[in-house]
Amino acid sequence: MLRLGGAEERLLRQYPDLPMDLKQCPTCSGKEHFRWKGPDGQPADFECDCIGQVMMNRWFLHCGIDLSYQRLGWDDLTGTDEGAQEECLAYAANVVENVAAGQGMIPWRADTGPG
Repeated sequence: MLRLGGAEERLLRQYPDLPMDLKQCPTCSGKEHFRWKGPDGQPADFECDCIGQVMMNRWFLHCGIDLSYQRLGWDDLTGTDEGAQEECLAYAANVVENVAAGQGMIPWRADTGPG
């Protein structure tokens, strides 16, 4: 059984179907491989890091990011202001330094606010 620490009980109450072993991997369902977009944008087969996927799924859920949003990539991004993706990537590239300096990032637009 995989553990996340003190937050586990809260996660289990909030998500009763939380994967408890690697056969319940949210990415491959225990098959140890999955199909996704390759670097060329075409479907490709990948080996699954089930331990990493289960732990990352729990961490994202702990942070309030549901499974459907865990699957989004830059290709899913639409309707953004010019340069927004570059700003996000620049922040992410230096996330340790940014967080250590107390700098967060809240995407915001005048017409929609933060959402």
